[in-house]
Amino acid sequence: MIRKQIVLGAILALLAVPGKAQQTVTTNVLRIYDPPASEVNCAHGGISPGRGAGTTGGASSATVTDVESLGVFSTLAAGDTIYFKGGGVTSERSIVTPGANSIVLDSVITIPAAGNVWDFRSLSCGATIGYFSVSGLTNKTIMVALEAGGDLLFSINCSAGGSGEFQIHPDNSSGAVTDTLTAANAGTKEARRGVHVPEAWSQCRVSMTGTAGAEQVNVTLVGHRN
Repeated sequence: MIRKQIVLGAILALLAVPGKAQQTVTTNVLRIYDPPASEVNCAHGGISPGRGAGTTGGASSATVTDVESLGVFSTLAAGDTIYFKGGGVTSERSIVTPGANSIVLDSVITIPAAGNVWDFRSLSCGATIGYFSVSGLTNKTIMVALEAGGDLLFSINCSAGGSGEFQIHPDNSSGAVTDTLTAANAGTKEARRGVHVPEAWSQCRVSMTGTAGAEQVNVTLVGHRN
């Protein structure tokens, strides 16, 4: 009887140990403005520090100028993402028109006359790039959102352990090549897709095609990590 009580006590003690809470991980994989009219895969590089400061003169504007006119934006290109930091807030935008002393963004921003410092991520596009890791996560979902612009055609393709690439969305068993987010629904839930990624895959990428409109597209990865 004593032995049974000891064993039962040990089992209850093990059951009482709380499990480790899962952590939700959200990663902004890609922010792209006006993808080309032919299918393309794109990826951002790592975040790099900018130099100098940019300003809109305290007004709401899509045009940001170099505070000291020293050509601080000369390393930026169309499609790069820029992060202005000020007042404890980081504001993210895509670059539409680059320039050494002045850049045009994909949406307006307000920066004081003294200027805000900034970081940036360069954008690269091509046939063999665009992959991002989905390893180490469970309950993985890739979210594609059309925030503005024309229609967006896209597909999600994944691979595992160096295997060939497979299309996981849309289901191409019926011959579907792309999914379409329409301009009429831009910025609403109807222009957003959440696609579950089966556990087998280790990396994925979103192949996309723009139309005549200037699309603003965000790709986000959400999952859980123990």
